[in-house]
Amino acid sequence: MATSGQYAKGFVNGGQFDAIETYGKTGDIYIISIGINDTNYSNAEEYTAVVTDMVQRAKKKGMDVYLVKQQGRHGDLNRNPVLGGRWFGGQLDAIGAAESVPVLDLFTVWQDFGFSIGGYDAMTEYYAADDDLHQSLKGSTKLAQLMAELLKTASAAEAGTNLAGEPEVFLLRNGSSGQYMTVDGDAVSGANVFQTDTPDITGKTSLWTAVADGNGYYRIISAANADVYLDVAGAKATDGTNVGLWQDSGSDAQLFTFAKQTDGSYIISTKASAGKSAVEVKDASITKGENIQQWGKNGHACQTWFLDWTDASTAEDLTIGDLNGDGEIDVFDQALLKRALTAQDPSENTRKVADVNGDASADVTDLQLMSSYILAKDSLPAYSAGARVFYAGEQASARGYYEDTNAGFTMSRYLNLDNNLYSFAAFSVNVPKAGNYLCTMRVANGSTSNRQMKVQVNDRADYWAQDFLTTGAWTTWEERGIVLPLEAGKNIIRLFSMTADGGPNIDYLRTELTDEPVPDIYVAPDPITPAVSNKPTVYIAGDSTVQTYNDRAREQAGGPIQGWGAFLADYLTDNVAVANHAIAGRSSKSFYDQGRLQTILDSIQEGDYLMVQFAINDAASTYAERYAPVCGNVNSPTEGSYEWYMTQYIKGAQEKGATPILVTTTLSAKSYSNGKFVSSYTNYCDACKQLAAKYSCPIIDLNTLMVNHYNSVGYDKAYSYHMAAVIEGGTDLTHFNDDGAKVIAGLVAGGIKSLNIALSAEVK
Repeated sequence: MATSGQYAKGFVNGGQFDAIETYGKTGDIYIISIGINDTNYSNAEEYTAVVTDMVQRAKKKGMDVYLVKQQGRHGDLNRNPVLGGRWFGGQLDAIGAAESVPVLDLFTVWQDFGFSIGGYDAMTEYYAADDDLHQSLKGSTKLAQLMAELLKTASAAEAGTNLAGEPEVFLLRNGSSGQYMTVDGDAVSGANVFQTDTPDITGKTSLWTAVADGNGYYRIISAANADVYLDVAGAKATDGTNVGLWQDSGSDAQLFTFAKQTDGSYIISTKASAGKSAVEVKDASITKGENIQQWGKNGHACQTWFLDWTDASTAEDLTIGDLNGDGEIDVFDQALLKRALTAQDPSENTRKVADVNGDASADVTDLQLMSSYILAKDSLPAYSAGARVFYAGEQASARGYYEDTNAGFTMSRYLNLDNNLYSFAAFSVNVPKAGNYLCTMRVANGSTSNRQMKVQVNDRADYWAQDFLTTGAWTTWEERGIVLPLEAGKNIIRLFSMTADGGPNIDYLRTELTDEPVPDIYVAPDPITPAVSNKPTVYIAGDSTVQTYNDRAREQAGGPIQGWGAFLADYLTDNVAVANHAIAGRSSKSFYDQGRLQTILDSIQEGDYLMVQFAINDAASTYAERYAPVCGNVNSPTEGSYEWYMTQYIKGAQEKGATPILVTTTLSAKSYSNGKFVSSYTNYCDACKQLAAKYSCPIIDLNTLMVNHYNSVGYDKAYSYHMAAVIEGGTDLTHFNDDGAKVIAGLVAGGIKSLNIALSAEVK
């Protein structure tokens, strides 16, 4: 019924719509594609009224109605910035939302097609000769094809019980704040909803489903409780009306429409307002905890929502060692484990339950441990220490994909996090008792970028940042670890992407109780003490015994933990500065691999100093991320060895004109035998001395200095330097309290003074 030069009111008044209304019937389709001439002969208000009237009258006849944003002009392809629409497109969106009918954005797909083939010049043949508006035969044929594709997509959406192409269970992410709609507390009738940057997908209070209710309306149901629905309080139409949860009321308060935008987001309109208002974040706030409400449509991004897909956890709560599932670990389980080990391909469930020592495999070591347990009836040692493996393929995620594409993963699949800021994983982790746990993630990162993620435990306000540097290939899997505070029983560890590249591919997360302290909470990327340009700076690379702990980190550790690097400046004059980069849990390998040495080398200058102390974590042979064994060769060290990594520190500093100072590792109060303290990590200390001799660089034998000092003051005094002395029931004899850290810093300063270098003169 289309006619050249027509506009909406003229179409109705001229009788053209009469034919449609007279002959239209249930199952017919009415496409309204009009508006170009309305800009000349009508106005937005009249256009909205006339088109709305046609929509309502066609729907009464049982027809399916589609509104079309009409294609643009040839000259639009030369516009800068690019046009977002023409000819009352915003009015069509409003009508579509109010009347629950699809709006087909032919304008955008036509324009996108033009840009895809080369822009203005390439589109000339798609327009009539010397005509900026009308299409040629080739152009109209292409328009018909694009319209058919839009209709196909829209028809699929109408036919489905859920939103077409969207997940059945999803997160609602706000287009302005990037935060997620979540339930305040338990998902019960009367609960409020607000936005949060740490969505709960394990407890499901941030998960939703949308179920069609007819005539284009949907009910939005909390995935945590199928008996409560998103609800506009009192079914009111006024701006600012609260949106929360309520039991089934059967009213318009619980009916919504979804209008898809060009960026993939949706405007969620409320039937309570007759489609005039949308669900939004109050005041367009980006603050965590801000309320969700209804407000008149205003085009702001705070009224748009992305439906991010997610998978709930499928992990089973297994009892390690109980292969037959009878609640006991006995000879029957031992027999099943023997049979599993002889099988060519034991089931995944068997492999997980048989992993007694928590090393992500089932082997003869697990059998030996089980046998010892059955004989002694003692607890499984590794399991009681929280050594458990949690596979990413079974855990919950958002905007992530479960794949088996890149070889080298452990079970049947791994988690591939999407390349954006909103992808994350949530591990449900059970541990036997509260404490600090080394949480080791096996990952692959085939990109060249650091796919850093923030790590959160049990929805705390604080979180940590974890680096995931390249592993070289997507089929190369390596371990990366961080120490986290966990509670006895169930914990939720959430990993959120911090860059647009998303996170790495994740195979599993392994836990094990440790006496390592928790690292500093995240404040800014790699916060460090800046170098002072007008004076020499002493940079420090080291582990937890050297790190400077802030108040929050000390609180996490449960006491006044401190590293000697925090007090070194107290023993030096104001003529030098100290920049302590030491961080807990690092070895010469992981400090290097994670780019922390490079951060120092980017700042260090001629005349500066680089003090390097590693060994404790280098010797952790069970942790691939840290392990850097001594190879016994400083002249041509094996790549990956302690000597190889330490050489990078020495050469890196020397090439910048700085002086490397090697420091042998600290002494634990456990290094006590036959009534006296003895040296520890002697193979690493010896290698450190050999490196100093080869490269003619200064060395402080701190291990020996501490042995001599500890023996001079006696066991009780030496014991008082460590964390075990200040925490009731404490057992940590590796890390220092404030008093101990000051004493060790003094020993280091004394070592500097004896080196007979320029820095020696700056010791007080």
